Amino acid sequence: MVAPGELRRPLGVIAVQTRVRTKARGKGPKSNGPVGEAARWKKGVRLAEERIEGRTALLHVMDREGDSYELWAELMAAGQRFVISNGRKRLLSEGIVLSDVMASAKTVVEREVKLSRRRQETISFNRKRHPARAGRIARLAISAQTLEIPRATHCAKTLPDKLVINFVHVHEIGTQEKEPPVDWLLATTEPIATAQDIERVVDFYRSRWVIEEYFKSLKTGCAYEKRQLESEHTLFNLLAILVPVAWRLLLLRSLARDHADAPATEALTPTQIQVLAATSHRKLSSDPTVREALLAVAGLGGHIKNNGEPGWAVIGRGFEELLLLERGWNAAKRSDQ
Repeated sequence: MVAPGELRRPLGVIAVQTRVRTKARGKGPKSNGPVGEAARWKKGVRLAEERIEGRTALLHVMDREGDSYELWAELMAAGQRFVISNGRKRLLSEGIVLSDVMASAKTVVEREVKLSRRRQETISFNRKRHPARAGRIARLAISAQTLEIPRATHCAKTLPDKLVINFVHVHEIGTQEKEPPVDWLLATTEPIATAQDIERVVDFYRSRWVIEEYFKSLKTGCAYEKRQLESEHTLFNLLAILVPVAWRLLLLRSLARDHADAPATEALTPTQIQVLAATSHRKLSSDPTVREALLAVAGLGGHIKNNGEPGWAVIGRGFEELLLLERGWNAAKRSDQ
């Protein structure tokens, strides 16, 4: 769950699903099938909405796995908001393709965004979806239209004959880079009446990257994939423990990057800050910032200043050390009472 706005503060994890694949990607049911990717997204939305219980409005942001007519229809019928990447070749009518219509739409607004460097993925499936790239400033042209999407022939006849959905097209212009240009086609229930509305949709989708960073925090920061556990049951038990820890790591790093001068108490408890001040090789100020706290935690994990920004591995090791020191600190306080 991510707060809106440029800061995109990670607020926590509402729901978690576990899934064990018995077949390689692309070998199982199609995404519109009853147990496919769309079903997983539907369950995630249901769990999130049930647990929030209407206390705040949710906006569901999904990548191309959420590109499903069935899913869109159910979300719209329930009055639920979404921004979802369209990855399918959709026909609006005979011979009229959605992507062609949006590609010819008039540009409403242009903007520049900073694209971070992306390393080569080790898994071939991910390497195709997210190819390596150098960091750059991308100039984006953005357009939007409201269109009717007919029900595909493979969809259940119980679904509506058509859906009226807003689409936002984002594509990079003026690029001479070797990497493929940015090209997003987003389906959304959000308004697109003004340039500000349209940019807001784009920013909502950009915030999806926080989810990717969360999984890096879980897999690399918490070393979940390296734990030598031998059963599904023990792996799931460990996952339940690490889910909130990974969020805390993500919160610490996100605030340190986007709001470095915020007080350290925004990400750590007062006791953890006391422990850091007493044990860190990096001296903390009397009112440490979240940036100071991040570097102190990373220092506990073996980070060296000359190595640049701390990565997930040293942040994770440092936070694990901090939690252990905190246990000892609290035990010592109890023994003094």
